Order: sequence, then C-alpha cells, then structure tokens
Amino acid sequence: MILSDRDIRIAIESKEIEISPMPFDDAFQPSSIDLRLGEGFLSINGTTLGDETLTVQPNSFVLASTLENIELSSSLVAKLEGKSSIGRKGIFVHVTAGYVDPGWKGRLTLEIYNASSEPYVLQSGNKICQIRFMRLSSPVDRMYGDPALESHYQNSEGTQASYAESRKKK
Repeated sequence: MILSDRDIRIAIESKEIEISPMPFDDAFQPSSIDLRLGEGFLSINGTTLGDETLTVQPNSFVLASTLENIELSSSLVAKLEGKSSIGRKGIFVHVTAGYVDPGWKGRLTLEIYNASSEPYVLQSGNKICQIRFMRLSSPVDRMYGDPALESHYQNSEGTQASYAESRKKK
C-alpha cells in the first residue's frame, strides 16, 4: 500500500520514516515528498565534477545526491521518482536505482541523465525528485545494512560512485 500524505506524516511522527533536514510543508504531495538536490556531483567513474552547480550537457550522465538524509523502518520501502516538470525537459533523475530498502539510512544517490538536446543546470537546494513510501505486509527479517547482505551504501553522506567502480581503483 502506498502511503498518503496523512500516513507519511504519521510515519514520520512515529519515527518509521526519518528525514533530515525535514522538508518544508510545500514538499508534501498527496502521496509523496519532494526531495532537494544536495551538494557534490560525480562522473560515472567517481571523478568530482562540481559542488553546488553543474551544467549537464546533452546525452551526459552524472551522479548527484539528495540533500535530505532518509531512514526507513523494517516495515517500509520507498521509491524515488523524477518530478514531471524535470522529466518533461528530458532529464531522467534516476536511471535505474530508485528503490530504497527497509532499513536504509543515508542520502540517496541520483543517477541523472540529460536526454534532451539542451544543457540543463543542476542547482543544489532545488527540488529534484519525489519519494513515495509503501508499507510491507510484515517487517523484514534482515534490513538493508545487515552484515550478511553486504550493503555497500548504508550511511551514505553524499553522492556515491558505484561500489564496483571504487573496488577497481584499489
């Protein structure tokens, strides 16, 4: 079941969902919360491209992160979605990794692709995507971050390059 704005607020009050910094009231949509773009942009191989502003050229891919830190309980999952206003400009906010597991803690890395014929400026602090929450039929036995799962991105504090890519550099 997808949580409504009312249920999202209840889940935040009960600490099933933790968001820091807490989004402003205008970020709460009927069944999602708008998230903002954080600082720090990386190339696909983990090279730093910029901090607060980056112009993404046509047919280019960059990694960025949310400004907000998200934490989920063992009974919720979340899904990142691009905002339609950005998607209609040819910008894909997450190419494949929009799923957020139960137990996730950290900032979410965004996979941003400019499919348009025009450059697009990314600015830290601007609304970039939305997150919706779904309740599981029962709490999970092993949450994201469990040592047995080898969860590579738990407690992310900013934009993260691919774990596989970072392993190649060692």
